[in-house]
Amino acid sequence: IIFVSDENDGSNLLATVPDYVAFYQSLKSDPSLVVLSDITGGTSGCQGPGGNAYIGTDYINGTTLTGGISASICDSNWSGIMSSLGCLAR
Repeated sequence: IIFVSDENDGSNLLATVPDYVAFYQSLKSDPSLVVLSDITGGTSGCQGPGGNAYIGTDYINGTTLTGGISASICDSNWSGIMSSLGCLAR
């Protein structure tokens, strides 16, 4: 699952990021196949050619819990990001 956002998660369906991760993992017979990655403003926000982005800590926490990839939405060239994400796909 790849989250792309210019702001932090605003949903309140479940209480915590680990709850979200556990929910996604419960959908698979092998929970280790669930990998979350994010393209966000990072832990401090960012500015780039396309504009500004706020922090994305909830997405980053999910990425960390599942061994995914975090990247900056403010990067002007996403080819490296897309290549890395493609190599991670199972």
